[in-house]
Amino acid sequence: MPAGNHQLGRRWRMAEADGTDFRVIEQLLAGCQIDVAASEADGRLLSLAAMLGDDAIAIWLQQLAVGTTQADAGGYLGQLAVIAEQRLARLDDAQELPVLSLPEDDDDIRDRVDALVLWANGFVTGLGEGASLRGTDARQLLEQEPLKELLQDLTEITKAEVAAEDIEADSEAAEAAYFELVEFLRVATQLAYEELTPVRKLAVSEAPQVH
Repeated sequence: MPAGNHQLGRRWRMAEADGTDFRVIEQLLAGCQIDVAASEADGRLLSLAAMLGDDAIAIWLQQLAVGTTQADAGGYLGQLAVIAEQRLARLDDAQELPVLSLPEDDDDIRDRVDALVLWANGFVTGLGEGASLRGTDARQLLEQEPLKELLQDLTEITKAEVAAEDIEADSEAAEAAYFELVEFLRVATQLAYEELTPVRKLAVSEAPQVH
């Protein structure tokens, strides 16, 4: 960890323990001077992983690093790589649904919905990027059920929003709707990962290298 960043170190250890690495990813991205939301970055990582397996990490980091300099990135990209490896290991464990990197449950629900929308957008974007790398077979799978309908549903989630008057009228209903969407995204992530297993087994001619 960068010298003196004890708070980030503590949060990273907590992330390793329980998977709640949203704040850690957020701070690492900020440390790299990367203007991408943590939730969006996580959504893109998991969908790239569904398409590309372990090759997703190098591609994800390369995308994030566009526009940054080595001086900006420092050791932060290496730390992001470690977190990405942990995220992919949990995704590969089909015994339980993946945990998404989203704000904590006591954060303002409007911020949580915004982060969820960005996560869904990142996931959809990552599927498209992964398919472009994998080629025709991957694109055809995305055009067939159940992935076709799944993409349509995810696209709808990218338009989600919560109005202040809705929260004031029934905050419990707003919370319930949010958690329902989170659970849907968790199921969607696992489903995409399982359905894209044949694509993940394809070889990537040249996986980008991050230096």
